[in-house]
Amino acid sequence: MKATQRLKGTTFSNVIQKLDYDSEGKAVMTMAEYERWLTIFITYRYHHKKHRSTGYPPIKLYEKHLAGDNEYPGIGLPPLIANPRRLMLDFFPHFQPTVQVSGIVRDHIHYWDDQLRRRVVERDPKDPTKSRKFTVAFDPRDLSRIYFFDPDLNDYIEIPYSDRSRPPISDWELRAVTNEINKDPQRKPNEDMIFEGIRLMREQEESAEKETKKARRERSKRTTRNNSSFKPSNVASESLLPIAPAAPIPSSAHSSDEDDEDPQWLEII
Repeated sequence: MKATQRLKGTTFSNVIQKLDYDSEGKAVMTMAEYERWLTIFITYRYHHKKHRSTGYPPIKLYEKHLAGDNEYPGIGLPPLIANPRRLMLDFFPHFQPTVQVSGIVRDHIHYWDDQLRRRVVERDPKDPTKSRKFTVAFDPRDLSRIYFFDPDLNDYIEIPYSDRSRPPISDWELRAVTNEINKDPQRKPNEDMIFEGIRLMREQEESAEKETKKARRERSKRTTRNNSSFKPSNVASESLLPIAPAAPIPSSAHSSDEDDEDPQWLEII
C-alpha cells in the first residue's frame, strides 16, 4: 500500500491524508494498467524482499518449505489445480437470483441462454413453496456475461446478455449511470435507459480524451521550443507503464520490506 500511495492519483488511506489532493485529476493509469503495474510490483519486487516478520523474502520462504532443509522437511510441489477456471470464478463476486421466464436479471440487465430453460421457476428442494435460488458469479470488469453455477454439473455455465447486441460494460459504468438516473424521481432505471446512458457517457469520455491529447501535443510543442537541451530520448520518461524487463531483480530488492515505497523501484517499473 505504501508503494501504491506514491503513484499519481492515489486516494490515500483516509480523508485527512487526502485533503485537497485531486486524485482523479492526477491519475495517470486506467484500472487495467494499474492491475498490470501491481502484478509487476508483486512478482518483481515484493516477492524478492526480506519480510520483517519472517526474515526471508516470500519467494525464498516458499522455496524453502517446498524443497526442505536441515530444519524443515519439504512438503513437495502442491497438486496442480484441476479446474483453474472454476478457481477463478469462485473468487469473483456472487449473487443469488432465481431463474424466471425472462432469464436472470441483475440490476435491470437481463441474461439468458437455453441452458437455463430447465431451471425456470424451479422450486427449492428444501422448501417447495419457494423458488430455488442459484449461485451466479460475475466479473465487475465485463458484465456482458455472468456465470451460473449448475449444481448438477458442479461447474459454472456462461450466460450472455439476453440482447447480445449490447456492448460489454463494467460494473463501475453501470453504477455511475444508475445513480444518475435515480437522481430524477420521475425516472426509473431500465435496461434500455442504462445502455443509452452508457453510450452517452462513453461519447463524452472520447471527446474529452481527444481534447486532452490535443492539449498534451500543444504543451509538448511549447516544451520543445523552449527547452534547448531537449533530446528525443527524454520521451521515454513519459511512458506511463513500460514493460518490465526480464532481468535480474535489482540488488535493493533484497532489503527489508520497510522500503516498499522506494521511489527508485517505482521508476524502474
